[in-house]
Amino acid sequence: MEQSLQSGLDVSNRKVLMAVLGLFFLLLNLQMLSITGWMTLQDEYQQKSIDTIKVYHVGSLLFLFFFVTNKGAWFPRLPRYVYHFFLWVFVSSLALYAVYGFDSMIINYVFAFYCLLIGGLVGSWLSREEILWVFRKVSWVVFLIVAAKMVYYQEEIIRFLKAPIGHPNIETLFGGGVNLEASWMAFHLAFFVKSPKRHFYLLLVFILLLSVLYASRVGVILTLLVVGLRFLSAVPSQLERRNLITGLVLVGVLVLISVDLGQVSQKVYGLKRFSDFGSSEDAGMSGRKAMWEQFPEAMAQSHYLGYGAGNAMLGLEKVSGLDFSEENVHNYYLQVMLEFGLLGLPLYLIIVFQLLKRIHWTQLSDSLAIILLCYFISSLVQFRGAESLIWLYIGIFFVQMKDKPLPGPLSTASFLA
Repeated sequence: MEQSLQSGLDVSNRKVLMAVLGLFFLLLNLQMLSITGWMTLQDEYQQKSIDTIKVYHVGSLLFLFFFVTNKGAWFPRLPRYVYHFFLWVFVSSLALYAVYGFDSMIINYVFAFYCLLIGGLVGSWLSREEILWVFRKVSWVVFLIVAAKMVYYQEEIIRFLKAPIGHPNIETLFGGGVNLEASWMAFHLAFFVKSPKRHFYLLLVFILLLSVLYASRVGVILTLLVVGLRFLSAVPSQLERRNLITGLVLVGVLVLISVDLGQVSQKVYGLKRFSDFGSSEDAGMSGRKAMWEQFPEAMAQSHYLGYGAGNAMLGLEKVSGLDFSEENVHNYYLQVMLEFGLLGLPLYLIIVFQLLKRIHWTQLSDSLAIILLCYFISSLVQFRGAESLIWLYIGIFFVQMKDKPLPGPLSTASFLA
């Protein structure tokens, strides 16, 4: 298995591919860096020009050399249903744009498809250990950049803590604002599930603190979900499990005895957002519910054919007469139906279910498996689709998890630890 994965390249070329993958992965984390400079969140919402060309788009061209040397095999051996989904996305969107108008989101899907092919290529030529080693090293760089950014914005953070409304006004590495940045940081924590415990728990504390400062509920939840999935896997020792359970119980008892949770939740804004969940004061969920209530009528209005990539909000606003402030539906499964019709969702769910089957094979001991599972869960409340990082992971995961692995411990190359 290991030899077959690496047979396509000699050692020197594999090292070059690892370097290119590392650079590309770093650029994918610097999503707001366009070829004209750093973009603000407002720029992202209004981008209609050359700003849409990001540095990671340019960086992705480095993989063309490896595609050319891949004996003309541009399309990795991915399951056919993955290609069927993208084919339907492109064909249905182009047809529906004639009715509802063009949206640049289709370009994101084209690039996501390219990232899927890159993932398939990388997964065919590099071992899982080599790939995860690259992702871990780059993730450390990303964590350091985010930490430095928090120091740079310390005045805004202090202002926000004194008068918290919504989220702090901080520029982010990732598109979509601080909520999505906290989510990606939580996903990156999964790369360290097999790292030394001190590294994992240090990053855990950092990401939880970051999510609280960002007032990001989903960031906190996803971080704890990664920890929970690691706990359920075969990675932690029995001693670590016992110590973790004992520590959590002791902390829980001390908090219940010495802390007025109601008062604290009202004073700490990050906790208040949890206590307000589902109430009339929860502006985020109220806005999402208002959109979701329009879903049945919007589907009927499109004759269940959808509106095309990027036009989901257009469909909701058309039937409701409202101008929603949200940029997406905040439920990717509903958004797939709104954009690609009744056929689009089953095509996507086939991919999800096949990935879930392979995630089950890993027994949650695989970093990409944990990330993909967290993504499918969090897609119920956020993400707009065509996330380049996710489709890169999917390409790698499908190629390297074609068959159910034999029982036994997963091997790890010691020089990559």
